[in-house]
Amino acid sequence: MKRLALTACALVLTACSSGASETVRTTGSQLPSAEMVGQLPSLSGESVWAVDYAASTLQFSAVHAGSRFTGEFKAFAAAIKLNPEDLSSAQVHVIVDVASLDAKDDDRNANLPDAVWFNLPAFPYALYSASDFSKTANSYAADGTLSIKGISNPVQLTFTLNIDGDTAHAVGKTTFMRPDFKLGTDSSDFANEDWVGFPVDVLFDLKAERQ
Repeated sequence: MKRLALTACALVLTACSSGASETVRTTGSQLPSAEMVGQLPSLSGESVWAVDYAASTLQFSAVHAGSRFTGEFKAFAAAIKLNPEDLSSAQVHVIVDVASLDAKDDDRNANLPDAVWFNLPAFPYALYSASDFSKTANSYAADGTLSIKGISNPVQLTFTLNIDGDTAHAVGKTTFMRPDFKLGTDSSDFANEDWVGFPVDVLFDLKAERQ
């Protein structure tokens, strides 16, 4: 594998609902554990990319008590194969360590791992996989499956991609509805949007180098 020579950016689930260009910049993520990497498929062939985790961030955002907040997951792993000239073999797989979440608030950090939210003891990881990619006018789309708390739903990511030699920079976004994954909705306090909005924004800003 080539040595990664990447500048600080983010693979993010973030606060900005108006577009991927509004990514919130933070410090980088942790190196993923061997257990996490071992759960990803081993990709081979051309156009396989290695993520620089020190330069990447994964963020999430929602509205709580009338105000938008942005949190992040500090540990995730990704396996990526993507040739923009031939999307037929493209695929991306991401595993997220739910225990690494930081919702930037002590109460949220204490409550989100609970059974009514992410149910961390039973479901320590969230997963995303996609192998259906398409080109749009100014960006790309990936149609895949997001799994949280053992619940899987289709989710489409849209992203821009710039490749400079062996370095790739992708910035993208998706939004899902938390009731689709029973995030908080088993509690009467959060079954509606009085305290926490239904939409959860997901943005990513990723730099990687060709293997």
